[in-house]
Amino acid sequence: DTAVSGKSDTAVSGKSDTAVSGKSDTAVSGKSDTTVSGKSDTVVRYKQEISFLEEKNLLKDNQIDYLKQQIKNYENQANNLIEVQKQTQNLLDQQQRLALQDKKLLEEYKVENDSLKALKMPTEDTKEEQVEHQPQEKLEALKSEIKTLQEQLNEQATIEPQEAPRKWWKFWK
Repeated sequence: DTAVSGKSDTAVSGKSDTAVSGKSDTAVSGKSDTTVSGKSDTVVRYKQEISFLEEKNLLKDNQIDYLKQQIKNYENQANNLIEVQKQTQNLLDQQQRLALQDKKLLEEYKVENDSLKALKMPTEDTKEEQVEHQPQEKLEALKSEIKTLQEQLNEQATIEPQEAPRKWWKFWK
């Protein structure tokens, strides 16, 4: 389809513009209403494409901002985890130091306890010596006390059989 002037609609003004309908219209003078409206339709379409691309860019920018925010959040979380790890390591170090101190104190306590036991617990030889060295008066006093207690027990044993139980049938007579 060519125009009378020898130019097609696609070559008007040196641009490769096409009409909205996609058909090549012929013009008598080289310019017609359809050619002018084709340019305005093309401009409208370009403006629509531009606004679509701008919206698309805006969405991409929003996505980029969102991803940047997520990256910042992840960095903050990583920093927090590193801080927690440092605190945990400090606590573990402190716990190890305290465990070593406890171990040393326990060893000292055992040594001290053993030394106290050695002082308090006499051996068999020393027990016999202590018994041999007790004052004779205390031994005599204990022996006499044992004798008196045995005599009291014997007296109670003799008193009990002397008391004969009374028979109940004698009460009626």
